[in-house]
Parts: sequence; C-alpha cells; structure tokens
Amino acid sequence: MRGCYKFLLVLFLALSVSACGGYGSTKLVAPVTGVARSAEISVTHIKSDVEVPPNILSTFESRLNDSIYKDAGFQQGDGVKLEWSFVNFTKGSRAARYFMGGFGQTGAGKLKVRARFLDTKGIQLSVIESEGVVAGGFFGGSYGTAIKEAVREISAYAVKNYGVGK
Repeated sequence: MRGCYKFLLVLFLALSVSACGGYGSTKLVAPVTGVARSAEISVTHIKSDVEVPPNILSTFESRLNDSIYKDAGFQQGDGVKLEWSFVNFTKGSRAARYFMGGFGQTGAGKLKVRARFLDTKGIQLSVIESEGVVAGGFFGGSYGTAIKEAVREISAYAVKNYGVGK
C-alpha cells in the first residue's frame, strides 16, 4: 500500500511540473487562386467575430509580427497582404486541464485564427484557419502554447506559399 502512495505522489508531481501541452493545426479554407511571391508583407488585424481577452489578442498580434518579420525574414511592405482575425476562442477549464494533466481534450482551451492572403491589387490568394490548443501543463497550462502553435502555422504557410529565398 505504501508503494501505491509513492507512485501516486510521483505521478502527481510529474504531471504538475510537466511542460504545457498543446498543438496546432492548419486548414485551407479557400484554395490558392493566384501566384504571388514577395519579400514584403503587410500584416493587419481585422475585427474578430468572437470576443477574445485583450491580453490574448495583443500577445497573438505581437508574436505573429515577430514571427513574420523577424523569424520568417519578410520585410514590412505591400507585396502580399495578410489579414487575420479570431474566428473561435474557447477558454476551456484550467482546473480540468490541471487535474487531467493533458490527457485527452478535457478542459482544453482553443483558439482559431483565419488568415487571408491578398495580392497587391487586393485579390484574394488563399485563406487558411490555424488552430492552437492548450491541453494541459503546469497549473493547467497557458495560452502561450496555443498562440505559439497558431502563429507558427500561419508563418510557415506564408513562407512556403508567398515568401522568396528563405
């Protein structure tokens, strides 16, 4: 019986200090209808269809700009336009994520962002939706993981489909 308590204690501690669990995915909503390659891109937030906490909104915007302009190597300009907005935000239950330790979707928090790419004339090139999920972690995890995954997906799509040289 004593060994069982030790096992449960170790399991509890391991789940409590584990890294935030989360993942991202991207879905092509409107297929690529044109070709545009550019070293320049403009990133614009369009009013979201859903209510998103201001700290999540500002963190997402900051990380997307950093990812596009610093990590992906785009310059600010009008070569390609990227318009983005939140289309879904589910807070989930931090307590459920904490107690379940990231197993399954119990208490998962989700955010989904629509990214619309346009050429210099404003003609739509493609539309994607990128989802980030926070499924668990230390004290139930944070949206940092979900934001990071959604930003990574959008940035990688921009580089693959519209970037030059990187």
